[in-house]
Amino acid sequence: MAGEKGIFGKLKTTNEFFNATFVYILANGIGQGTTLLANIFFTRYMSQNDYGLYSNYYSYVAILVPFVGMNLYFGLMNAYMDYKEEIKRLRSSVLLLSVAGLIITAGVMFVADMTIGLTIPVICIILALAHAYGFFLVNFYIQSMNMENRFVAKGVMLAVPNILQALLAGIGVVVSNTFISRAFGASVGIVSCGIVAAILILKDARPTINTEYWEYVLRISLPAIIGSVSAMIMQQCDKVMITSIVGAETTAVYALIYNIGYILYAVQQATNGAWQAWIYNTMESKKYGNIKDVQEWYMFFMLMLATGLYMIAPEIVKILSPESYWHFEYVVPFIVGSYIMLMYSMNMAIVQYEKRTDVSSIIVAAAAAINIVLNYMLIPRFGGVGAAYTSVVSYLFIFVASGIYLKIKGDYYFKNKYYLNNLIAVSLMGVIFYQMMDKVWMRYLIFVCLLVAEGIYMFIKKDDVRKMFGGRIFDHE
Repeated sequence: MAGEKGIFGKLKTTNEFFNATFVYILANGIGQGTTLLANIFFTRYMSQNDYGLYSNYYSYVAILVPFVGMNLYFGLMNAYMDYKEEIKRLRSSVLLLSVAGLIITAGVMFVADMTIGLTIPVICIILALAHAYGFFLVNFYIQSMNMENRFVAKGVMLAVPNILQALLAGIGVVVSNTFISRAFGASVGIVSCGIVAAILILKDARPTINTEYWEYVLRISLPAIIGSVSAMIMQQCDKVMITSIVGAETTAVYALIYNIGYILYAVQQATNGAWQAWIYNTMESKKYGNIKDVQEWYMFFMLMLATGLYMIAPEIVKILSPESYWHFEYVVPFIVGSYIMLMYSMNMAIVQYEKRTDVSSIIVAAAAAINIVLNYMLIPRFGGVGAAYTSVVSYLFIFVASGIYLKIKGDYYFKNKYYLNNLIAVSLMGVIFYQMMDKVWMRYLIFVCLLVAEGIYMFIKKDDVRKMFGGRIFDHE
């Protein structure tokens, strides 16, 4: 940590959570920005059908991730509280255990392909398994660096895998212009980073079989598999169902604008590392006084980002893709859904701290079921836009259900007013966007007016703003 603190020696804050947030946003911005810009190439070089098929493949990868690694990083996060002195040995031992998850998942996949037949080629199954395990290794390392607040190391691992995936996938498409060649390049990129992550973890301690460590981590991680798979199904089944009901070309449009609308969620994911480490620390110290302050400003700045994203989203779509992708009606549900995901992730962080992965799994599984049922009802009638709105309903269910659970438990430390006001604001901005999405100058005029209003609000709250940018907002009360 000494070297990482030195990088921020000139800043006026010494708060590690504030510094970590800055690095995570920067690193994730570089990584996600590379992924987003790569679409300029992919949407123009690949056929719209192949672009949609690759999005389908990526959905399968996302769903496989919790299985191949058995969600072991969930238990790892709690182990940093319960096995502080043994964490390096535990970490290496648990990483060894993950190999069993990969072998079991691969066996199930190949048996399923031989008996009932899967809808993707065998080469895609192999690539998807490797791709998913690479993601697990990277995530395992990221969660470890997150709990140690080694934000520079985590920042590198947030950026580099996305850059390598985009670069090698692009080379694959140039060599052979198919969705399989893109999948091959992307999988090589993420697996390379996963191998590096594994080496960095294993060099601290030789991996050994330790049933105590394994039992502890599995007790927390296995119940979370249902939740993680449900979350992946909820996020990814839209593309699979759109392809089967409407066609891969509609999936391509959905996937491209999804990446833009969920820039907000990508930022939330980047800052979630600092948030989760901070909330764990806060819950451990039982000093809850400033949770509402952090909630207020966290949500306010994400609202500012959502406002800007609304106003420039059509221009981003036009830059990234040819005219056949210009369906701006997807923007609103993606941004609103992304904001609700921010809201429920704050609740879920406390549920995770309490090791109630069974509760979170039940909530997310119910939301996934709601999403699938609504998709069957709305996709045939409204196409991909219908699927986008079913996701919003599902995310809202998770937010409400997790809040009710925390209230019943007496562990609800957030302010409902902040949630409600911000949700209304981001929804109203969506209504305005629908009216102005084809009127460029009106959108930008509204954007400037909103920035001025937000600036005035920050001036009125200047003492709180100084406290936030000084990092003092994170200090426990």
